[in-house]
Amino acid sequence: MSKDWNNSRFIKSNFIPLLLGILFLAVFYGIYFTFWKNIQSSIESYKVNEFMDKYWIFIPILYWIILTIILYILYFIKWIIRIDFWLIKVFLIIIVYWISLFFWIQLLFFEPRYTDIAIYIIDNYSKSIIWASTFVMIASVIMIFIKSKEKKD
Repeated sequence: MSKDWNNSRFIKSNFIPLLLGILFLAVFYGIYFTFWKNIQSSIESYKVNEFMDKYWIFIPILYWIILTIILYILYFIKWIIRIDFWLIKVFLIIIVYWISLFFWIQLLFFEPRYTDIAIYIIDNYSKSIIWASTFVMIASVIMIFIKSKEKKD
């Protein structure tokens, strides 16, 4: 008896980085608007305040685009090397968001802040990015257990 449906893991899809990136943005903005939007800035530079008043919403989107591009570059390298194992995709996702997580932890807790723009970005975005990166890493591990059905031709 032949099987008409082949069970495979959802994590094997090439749209997972995009889906996790959208999840990252949703969690980021949810946490940002819920908890940290009311942070008062102590920056005295008029240029920085004017720039941030106009473009504050686009900084996380730019960061998400950078993370997604890095992840797809790693997927491309994986494709060139011809490694087609689903655990490698999970490993790449966790590496990208793990680096993001510890980069922002380093900026928030250990690095001195010399410029006004660094103070503003670290104070306003770091906690939300830390939580969003953690959530995406956990979601990628959960996606290992989700099976999708692909029709065999």
